[in-house]
Amino acid sequence: MGWLIWNWDDKLKKYVDELTEPVDTILLGRKMTNSFISYWSGVMNKPDDPEYLFAKKMIETPKIVFTKTLNKSEWINTEVSNGDLRAEISRIKNQQGTDIIVYGGASFDSSLIKEKLID
Repeated sequence: MGWLIWNWDDKLKKYVDELTEPVDTILLGRKMTNSFISYWSGVMNKPDDPEYLFAKKMIETPKIVFTKTLNKSEWINTEVSNGDLRAEISRIKNQQGTDIIVYGGASFDSSLIKEKLID
């Protein structure tokens, strides 16, 4: 997400915190997963970092990586899904829980939009 430029002020931080508070599942595209988990894991090693609590949420929340090339996850609280996208998302949506959030690149997000899987 290094290409994004925004004014990370208190108002935007509050919005993102409120948006992610009820999330109990994170969906990730494979291409974004390595940098996503590496970044937040690094912040977790710095308890004084202003992003520490958000990093804790990102690392502790169960994650599912959608991929056609990986068979297992090397990351904590992360499983791999390489089945049919529509079937897998439907299965996840039908599980007990609260909100699901997606962090993915253009390919993954476009696949979700094309399949009408985003509510």
